Amino acid sequence: MDRDDLVKRLMVTFVGELDDHARALERDLLALEKKPAPEVRGELFASLFRTAHSLKGSARTVRLNLLETTGHHLEEVFAARAQPDGVPVDAGFFESAAGDVDAIGEAGHRLRTNSDLAGRTARGGDTRSGNGDAGTRGGPAFGVGRGRRRCPACGAGMERRSCGCRREA
Repeated sequence: MDRDDLVKRLMVTFVGELDDHARALERDLLALEKKPAPEVRGELFASLFRTAHSLKGSARTVRLNLLETTGHHLEEVFAARAQPDGVPVDAGFFESAAGDVDAIGEAGHRLRTNSDLAGRTARGGDTRSGNGDAGTRGGPAFGVGRGRRRCPACGAGMERRSCGCRREA
């Protein structure tokens, strides 16, 4: 079996697991919104990070660069907020994270219906790379327009690679 055949077979498993990842992220974010005790908060961020890490790795395996980048972005966001004295968890964090989770769910739907992932990102812009695969030029997440990219350290909106806070993770 060549690599392309293997990727096609793995894609079936990936699409099923993508819904599980989206549900796990949503569950943990909803629990986090209830402002749990510090030890529970830490466990929730650890779970969120593991889910994002799993998403990133499995997306890389099936060559979905856009979802791999989304997973990496979420890892950075969750890691920056995991410590009690880390970046604050505010309404902007929940809005942005919910947008990314919605985008992951939409990507799963599009993959199940054999629709194109390329074309739109949560942060605006074109996601088409030169070879027609979903790229990452518009921002890390795929889906509907929900706002712009945020600094993983301070949560500030970013137009460039840095917000200038010098606290970047």
